[in-house]
Amino acid sequence: MHTNNETGVMQPIAEVASALAEAGVLLHVDAAQGAGKFTIDLKRIPIDLLSLSAHKFNGPKGIGCLVIRNRKHLRLQPLMAGGGQEHGLHPGTLATHQIVGLSSALRRAAERRNTDLQRVAALKQRLLERLTTSVPIQVYGDPARTSPYILSLSIDGVTSDALINQLAQQLAIGSGSACGSGTIEPSHVLRAMGIEGDPLYGAVRISFSRDHTEADIDTAADCILSAVERIGELILR
Repeated sequence: MHTNNETGVMQPIAEVASALAEAGVLLHVDAAQGAGKFTIDLKRIPIDLLSLSAHKFNGPKGIGCLVIRNRKHLRLQPLMAGGGQEHGLHPGTLATHQIVGLSSALRRAAERRNTDLQRVAALKQRLLERLTTSVPIQVYGDPARTSPYILSLSIDGVTSDALINQLAQQLAIGSGSACGSGTIEPSHVLRAMGIEGDPLYGAVRISFSRDHTEADIDTAADCILSAVERIGELILR
């Protein structure tokens, strides 16, 4: 996983890829949260398989991509039988409009990558400063290795369910990954990091977009702080 989808922690893919290449071990990288947002130089990093999803970098939903370094060497087998499309790996009519959408979105993301990174990093820092000056929070993931597009945190004395419920009509946040929303169990990612007890059940994930503004961040901070205040009042009743 290039970038964790709950904490935003970025793995040292280049170092891992080099070590595995020397040992002759196949490497597949899930770059859903990294593609379009960070430089992934496949000419320099020996990644055998790289998967990405268009909607993660403002492309259309329902289209993804698998980059294969050496098709003959890997000898991939199809999961479905049928026509000879995609070199026999995925039979069926190609979704041309979605493919074009993916390509266009990825090209645009690459052109504005550095600008977007700086902008989103500033927005994330703005939200953190607003929250930390008013409530005690705990942030998960090494800040030096974390994507500015994702923030995982807990607020002391506030469960994730309570916060999400209070914000349901104002702000979209989650208690884990987007693909795991609606589950009762707490985050397996945070649990693997050794986080237990109240912090585990209070952890929420907040995502940032290049389209967000400072006004959006201020509104989000106001909503969160108001929700925390309401939760505190309910607890005291």
